[in-house]
Amino acid sequence: MHAVTNPNSRPPQPLAPHRPVLPGTAIGGPSGPLFAFSPAYQGQHSHQNASANIPDTLNCAVWVRNLPPDVTYHELLSTVRHIGRVWCSYINEPDYIRHTTAAAKIVFFRPVAAQRYLVHINSMRPAIRGFAVRVAYNRVKIPAQPDHNTNHSRCILVTGTKAFARWANLEAWFQRLFVFQVDEA
Repeated sequence: MHAVTNPNSRPPQPLAPHRPVLPGTAIGGPSGPLFAFSPAYQGQHSHQNASANIPDTLNCAVWVRNLPPDVTYHELLSTVRHIGRVWCSYINEPDYIRHTTAAAKIVFFRPVAAQRYLVHINSMRPAIRGFAVRVAYNRVKIPAQPDHNTNHSRCILVTGTKAFARWANLEAWFQRLFVFQVDEA
């Protein structure tokens, strides 16, 4: 038997035991302790990846659902225009067992942008290719990103000859150096 895999997807990670990240990081709830990670989380169980113990009003992360199964980052990020700076985003493809639509996590630099996005989506009810976008705070809470001085940026400026500064050349070069996402090329 041969497995069919998507060559663009990351290899599955082994499931780690569900436990608090550090002693004292679990918080109590009506049904018992809630831990910093969902049982379905397959990433690295580290302090940096744990949910912050903050109220929703300070949460910069939102969960966007009911997206087209093949939604692109360009389509996803088009719903964020003029809302606020995005720290990171990740699209979860449907599994076609429990979910037939895609979902995505968007993390803004500041909680006010997440609040603005929630108001925007819930009042405007935008759709992507006929799929009505839904949004809520992400249950894995992310606090505001620290302020950086003006010498730091999440943008790059590329200079060089026209022969080198073509997208095909830059894309191949970037792929050797780091993982990245492109909104518009």
